[in-house]
Amino acid sequence: MPVRLRRIWGMRALVIGIGAEGLGLANFLWHGAARLSVVCRPYLERHLREGGALRSGVGGVVLAPPRAFGVYTHVLRCDSPYDYILVATKAYGAAGVARELAGSSAVGQGTRIVLFMNGIGWAEDFRAHFPARQLALARVITGFDKITPNHVKITVHGGPVRIGSLEPGPAEGLAALAAALTRGGLPTEVTGDIWKDIWAKTAYNCAVNGLGAIHGMTLGAMIAAGLRPVIDETIGEVFAVMQAAGARTHWNSAAEYLRVFHQELAPRTGGHPCSMWRDLAAHRPTEVAYLNGAVVTLGEIHGVPVPRNRWVRDTIVRLESGYQEAAA
Repeated sequence: MPVRLRRIWGMRALVIGIGAEGLGLANFLWHGAARLSVVCRPYLERHLREGGALRSGVGGVVLAPPRAFGVYTHVLRCDSPYDYILVATKAYGAAGVARELAGSSAVGQGTRIVLFMNGIGWAEDFRAHFPARQLALARVITGFDKITPNHVKITVHGGPVRIGSLEPGPAEGLAALAAALTRGGLPTEVTGDIWKDIWAKTAYNCAVNGLGAIHGMTLGAMIAAGLRPVIDETIGEVFAVMQAAGARTHWNSAAEYLRVFHQELAPRTGGHPCSMWRDLAAHRPTEVAYLNGAVVTLGEIHGVPVPRNRWVRDTIVRLESGYQEAAA
């Protein structure tokens, strides 16, 4: 049976983007006693108002009941500031969300905007509208699988969520959000250098998301099919570009990271279908421009050859173009 708790309300939180990850985050926050609201597409409004937000899988079954949280179809309908705004849209939606938030009453002087998006290259869309002190980034390696419009299944926990300020240094004002997510069942840590985690996840996603979408395979299936050398070369290129750009992650070399990747990450996450695979199957746009595409761009800037990432980007773009032309 779904878990129901007596609420002892804490901070006000708004989740923008109720795909699989956003729906999961909303449920964890409600379960963690946040005063919750969500911004969703109009077709989702009825499902959430009538059925609530249901989470199942790893961590058990938890229902945020109907009318237990606010539901809006546009951020401009939010009439007062939130303590935290979690943006869980696709990366290509960043510019539009930033513009809408800039004109919304949802953002006050003390609001922290936490960006739960894949890849790199979208943070500047928010920098154009908000001071860096209001912006934070999140790295999530939990698997979210949307079963119905208001039901998400947690398929795997690859490790705790990590959140940190956009600028390196002490991450102030994020402890309450981390505590609420942790209470709700999603372990979350605050870090002083979130970019190390963002780069590590980007390396993972450039191999797993892109190659998995092209081959129609999970990570575990790709390794079993003999694609480990291609995965390793793709990740190696990400490390070469990152280091040329002056960025760093938690490992000094691709070889160090790959040991962790194959010994720890692959066994935990190898059975989870990647989001880009789902996007291609559903004829939706992908985030390849912010993953392999961003690596290609940085490679060109810094003179680093990235043939594997270029092939992944070009192949995904070609597949996207094919179904767009078929629909025209």
